[in-house]
Amino acid sequence: MRVLCYIPTEEMHSWFSKFVIMVLKVMKDWSDLEERYQDMRTNDPKGADEFKKRMTQRFQKTVQALEEEGDAEKHQLVAMHQQRVMAHINERKKEAMGCYTQALNDSPPNVSPIYWLHTINILSQVTEICVWSLLGS
Repeated sequence: MRVLCYIPTEEMHSWFSKFVIMVLKVMKDWSDLEERYQDMRTNDPKGADEFKKRMTQRFQKTVQALEEEGDAEKHQLVAMHQQRVMAHINERKKEAMGCYTQALNDSPPNVSPIYWLHTINILSQVTEICVWSLLGS
């Protein structure tokens, strides 16, 4: 059960959509400034070259900032997902321990095979999730 690296689709889609919109805006700005450069090149070649250098430096910084922002948001999404997974693991552990202690405290002890299978199944799932959690982090 390798669920820990999975981020819910709607959250990933939302993050990706925002990222694509920002990239498209940067591309449009680049295209507009490229047209301006082409117009300047016919009248003032030296000024146009200087403009292109400034434009290129500015966009390199913009793209780098955009990539860093995207990485930070993705990291935040992964951290939030890990918190949810850990909360789910803790919930399942609590449920399993409740079943186990209830079975031990029953008088006479509840020896129903289905009940014990259910308890053992929950404990094994929790153990498996904990192991994957440790290996995944």
